[in-house]
Amino acid sequence: MLNKEGISPIISIVLIIALTIVLFLLVSSWIRSSIVDETMVKSDEKLGKAFSSYDIQVKVNQATMMDSDTIKVIIENTGEKTIESFKVKIIGTNNVEIVDVEESINELGVIVKELDFNPAIGTVLSVEVYPVVGGKVYTTSYGIKELLPTSCLAILANNPDSGNGVYDIYPDGTNKIQVNCDMERDGGGWTLILKTWYTVTLNNVFKQAGAIGTVSDGLTHLGNGYKLSDESIRNIIGPNRKFDIFADQSGYNTVYSTGNYEYVILRDYTGYWRFDGAVAASTTTTTFQSYRISDNALAWTGNLQCGYDAGSGVAGINCYTVLENNPQGGAGCGINMGIASNPGWHHFFMSQYNQDTYLYICNGPQHSSSNRFSHRFWVRES
Repeated sequence: MLNKEGISPIISIVLIIALTIVLFLLVSSWIRSSIVDETMVKSDEKLGKAFSSYDIQVKVNQATMMDSDTIKVIIENTGEKTIESFKVKIIGTNNVEIVDVEESINELGVIVKELDFNPAIGTVLSVEVYPVVGGKVYTTSYGIKELLPTSCLAILANNPDSGNGVYDIYPDGTNKIQVNCDMERDGGGWTLILKTWYTVTLNNVFKQAGAIGTVSDGLTHLGNGYKLSDESIRNIIGPNRKFDIFADQSGYNTVYSTGNYEYVILRDYTGYWRFDGAVAASTTTTTFQSYRISDNALAWTGNLQCGYDAGSGVAGINCYTVLENNPQGGAGCGINMGIASNPGWHHFFMSQYNQDTYLYICNGPQHSSSNRFSHRFWVRES
């Protein structure tokens, strides 16, 4: 026979213990939420670290100068609360500017914002982000103390006094490379991407997508070939794929030209950059201009058709057929920098005809077949 009187006290004890546990959990949860809420309300600098699941954390993954009045900021929410919005503090040498970012980020989310700011604040020294939760701005900053320029143009935008020379840039926003910058001609901001000349045996950049040579090779007369990787060049050009190309040379062909030769700027080219094959014709209208190298005097403005493809020797941008205002190279421009005039002398070739390079608009033929000099190509975002 079961002892029913013995079972009742056991059941009572179990029920009392269970009720005690439930009450303990409820009270603990209420106390925990009260502590966190009080911390959030009363403390700006300590965000309730006692309970990590309630932390409010934001991380600036990247802040990059895009142009003279825009910074791209990548912001990540690494906590477990939705960040309602942000205040971004841009600190410059002359002033401090606060930019409001109204967009929210859910837990473990990332946003990319291009922020407009007033260049009057001076050279940008740092970017700091302050999260807004529950309508409250937290004054613990999460930022980076150094902007990482992606190109020579970004360096110039951040410091207009920058001169010609070798600089560190971060085309992908993270990895550093050294480049040659021209900060003077045509407003500056040019990044040297390629130095090449005739014959694959002497110049190993032909149809290469990767980087070739070192920064010191970029401006030598011949020596070693030089090229940035196609990936770096595409990052320097920017996501809109619209850019200018500036072409010059380390010497000149004395048979066809005087010592006062030209450099040529191809403006507003839109296309996918590559050097392992031909770059397609620009999807936007381009403009070519030839300048006298000694005094930067404008010799000619017109347009050529690009996307020229003569076969296996093609790499990069190549332009030939006249679309507007035939320069009649050599002695056919407003300023004559050649010895003869010929209606068919108008070439802008990075690599054509067995890897030969050609650059003559208002010069006579300036091609590197006899290895007299190298051609150099510089880029900046349009």
